[in-house]
Amino acid sequence: MPYNFSEATMKKLLLLIVSLGLLQVSASAGTCAPGTLMGYIAMGPAGCTVGDFQLSGFAYTASASGGAREIATDQIGVTPVLAVPGNVGVLFKAPWGVLAGQSQGSNITYQVTSLSGTVQVQQVGLGGFGFRAGMSSSVTVVEDLAAAAGTYSIDVYLTCTDSCTSQTSSDVLIPATSSLVVEDMVTLQSGQGGATMNRFIDWFVVCPACA
Repeated sequence: MPYNFSEATMKKLLLLIVSLGLLQVSASAGTCAPGTLMGYIAMGPAGCTVGDFQLSGFAYTASASGGAREIATDQIGVTPVLAVPGNVGVLFKAPWGVLAGQSQGSNITYQVTSLSGTVQVQQVGLGGFGFRAGMSSSVTVVEDLAAAAGTYSIDVYLTCTDSCTSQTSSDVLIPATSSLVVEDMVTLQSGQGGATMNRFIDWFVVCPACA
């Protein structure tokens, strides 16, 4: 679905999109392998490759309140996934969890760039796993996307008030693009009983009809 970013955020994302358009894949970029977010951040703008795409420019911020601990970059596992016919996934796994009266957040940003420019992303998906929440508690993952043609947002969640509602997968069709800026925002808030989640996956689909 279309998403209304603030003017400041829009300017920042469009600047990143322009930089992506000028970016050439570094010859030193190796194949992506399972590791930690700390390791992926250390790769910098060269990043690594999976299938027909380069993953690069990883960055991270964390927050916590009420006595909860911040999740560190070496606690977040990153696993690249390559699926037929060339769809790419990025799985993030960490021990996210809060007790009653606590909150916790993790913001992960990175860039996805076609190596050739001809293989393009046409759909983006998001899946969440291991969601648990007590009353007056919630677990959400919001994914904001910026491409040359526009900006988009999808989310997965478990929200418990008098009863619980959940959505563990979401996707959006986008105009075919060779570059994307991705921001994943994980938020856990607990009123009673705590809240936990253990992983989520971003999917970049090159052939929606084949997925």
